[in-house]
Amino acid sequence: MPTLGPTPTTVIVPIPSSTPAATPVPQTLELSLLVFSPEDNIVIEESQLEVTGRASPDATVSINGQVADMEDSGEFSASVSLMEGPNLLEVIASDLAGNLLFEVLTVVYIP
Repeated sequence: MPTLGPTPTTVIVPIPSSTPAATPVPQTLELSLLVFSPEDNIVIEESQLEVTGRASPDATVSINGQVADMEDSGEFSASVSLMEGPNLLEVIASDLAGNLLFEVLTVVYIP
């Protein structure tokens, strides 16, 4: 009988598991809010006021509906225009989980 060449070899290749890799769940920090300035019930003579503070780095902060500028550290600031007399400032911190913290301050503007 004639020789046809080398005998074919069977190679077994392992098939990777079809189990999906675990997707890491992002850790969320507990929501926090601290207003540095202004102080509650302060009387000022300027129509513009800078509101500053710190919140959780993953939070969104707004003052009277205006979104504040946020640093990576969580420090925030926003300039607010005041009307003559008492002004309520509502500072709200919220996160993607739906948590909400707020602080309401009164600032009196007397030109």
